Order: sequence, then C-alpha cells, then structure tokens
Amino acid sequence: MSLKMRNVIGLIAGALMLTGSAMGQRFSTPEKPPEQPEKKPDAEAPKQPGDVKQVEGGGGRFTLPLTLYDEKADAAKVIKQAREEAMKDNRRVLIMWGENKCEFCAYLNELLNTDPVLKQLIETEYVWIKVDIGKFDKNIDLAYRYKTPITDPGDPANGKPAFGAPALTIVDARADEAIAAQGGNAMVNKPMMPPDRVFNRDFILNHLSAGRATPQVANMLVAEAQARAKGSGKKVLIYFHLWASDSCKVWDKFVKDPEAESILNKAFVLRKIDVDRHIAGQSALKRIKASDTASPPWATVLDAEGKPTAEAGKGLEFDSADTAAAIKWLGDVAGSVLTRADREALTKLLDKAAAPPSKEEAKK
Repeated sequence: MSLKMRNVIGLIAGALMLTGSAMGQRFSTPEKPPEQPEKKPDAEAPKQPGDVKQVEGGGGRFTLPLTLYDEKADAAKVIKQAREEAMKDNRRVLIMWGENKCEFCAYLNELLNTDPVLKQLIETEYVWIKVDIGKFDKNIDLAYRYKTPITDPGDPANGKPAFGAPALTIVDARADEAIAAQGGNAMVNKPMMPPDRVFNRDFILNHLSAGRATPQVANMLVAEAQARAKGSGKKVLIYFHLWASDSCKVWDKFVKDPEAESILNKAFVLRKIDVDRHIAGQSALKRIKASDTASPPWATVLDAEGKPTAEAGKGLEFDSADTAAAIKWLGDVAGSVLTRADREALTKLLDKAAAPPSKEEAKK
C-alpha cells in the first residue's frame, strides 16, 4: 500500500472517531433512535442488570439508571406540596424535568448541587423538585401546563425546537403559573465539554436570578406577625436565619416540619427573618436584640410592642449540638400552653432535624 493511500485511510478513520465522540455527547431529546438489527445474546456472556451503564466522559461518576427521579410519584401532587412549602417564606418552585436514564440530567443535577453560588440561590429562593417524564411519554401534559415544551415547541411559528431533557421551569407558588422555562441547547456550553463543562453555568445563574420572588421587607413581616398574634391571643416567635450557618439550617428544618409547626402554632405565630433575603433583615435583628454585633441563629418572643418578653430572657442562641437547651427554652417561653407530650415530641423532632442526612437524602 502506498504512503499516500495510508494517509487517506488515516484521515477517514480519524473523522469517524470524532463523529462517534460527538454523537455520544448529544443532548437528550425526544427523537427516537434508528432501529437496530436484533442481536442474539451471547450464551457465554454473564447477565447484566438492564440498562445499567457508566456515563461516557463522566469518569465513572454516574451510573445509569440514576436515582434522581421518583418514577412512581404523583407529579401534580408533588408540585402542589412544593407550592405550599414555597408560599411559607416567599419562595418559588423550581421543577427539573427529566428521567433516570438521562446522563445530562446527572450532569445538571451535579452542577446545581456543587456550584456554591447556584446551590445557595436554589436553597434560599426555591423549592427544588424533580418530575419524571419517562421516555418522553409521562407528565408531558403537565409540562405544557407549565409552559415547558418538552417534546414539541408548541408554536411552530416561533422556530424554536423542543427542550428535550433536562429542562428547568420556575413556578410562581401563589399564582400556580410558570414564570420562565429553559431547556435544550440554550442551557449547554458551546462547545460542550463533558464531564465538567456540559451546561452553561452563567446562563442558568441568570435564569434563576431573574426568576426570584420580589424581596420582602423585614420590618413589615414583623408587623404582620404581630397583628396576627394580637388577633389570636398568641405571641410572636421570631427567629433570624443565615444560609451559611449549619445551626440555622437545622432550626429552620425543625420549625418547618409539619408536626413541629403544628405544636408550636398552639402558642406562637412563627416568623422567620432571613438576614440575606429580607430587606433590612440584619438591621431588624440588631434592633430587636439591642446589639450591634448580633448574628443568627437567634430567636426570641415578642410582646405587643415588638420587644422581647421577660420570659424570653436573652433569647435563644441556638446551637444544633445542644438541642436540649433549645427545647427547655421553648417550654419556658410557651408556659402551660405546651404539654409534656408536646415537649417530648418537639425533642424528637429537633433531634431528627439535627441528625446527619441519610444516604438516600445525600444522593438527592
């Protein structure tokens, strides 16, 4: 074979390798792959679990199918519950549509969980849920309900392709309407470079930043809580929150637990002030605590004048390593309103909130 012929063959082989690599990085879309001739199983080959594979370019990080999506969940019910949770502190709902055999869903999930700015933005401004779309044949009508064209652009005149998966939708919790939706090639890096540069981080950051709810004013939230407390004969239990504090996260998780919230509501109107999110939140903390160096986590009980009550003392400097002190303080400020059974239940719930996350929770 001549040298010229060998060079031509080498160029063709290189082109084929590049084409195969590009096809392996294709964004997940609803188009059906071409039918392949049926292959007879090798009798000598060991049996493998169905559809289990390592994601190419992922360095062994991801194995399909994933465990991100609950395939048996009632998606409409999950969205409703997320809306109810989001309305409690003026957040919005973030829906990530996809499925457990989608490698790009794994890449996006990793980005949203590991980028520190995106992670903080999502945890403070959104209730993040994941909705399974199966093989583009499940919950598609629900996606259209929230203006997210997973399989069809909806309006052919706009010339835009379907999103495919994954896709992100921001929902106004109170109005139950989509604020914005993004998906498809708009979210990916150009050029796409798996495994670490699949999605355009800045594009997604802008999308989520623009979709945040309008910030609330701390003093107005305190006044609103006082008005409700006056009308119900209760007191205001106010607590100050900072996302970067682990103890703050434990306390917030505890207070938001439905059982704990039900018990605490017997004695208090609960009011959370986030010093990062709420306008003049830090100033409200300094004023109520009467300290220029005040910082979360801190809680107290307010009287009708908006000042800490005598029984609240210096307030609660919550430490997640000392849950017993927090329960004693709650019992003291609530008085006889909380029974012994209530306090025992709160103890278990606070200990549960302070416990390390389970393996299943850590995977999400």
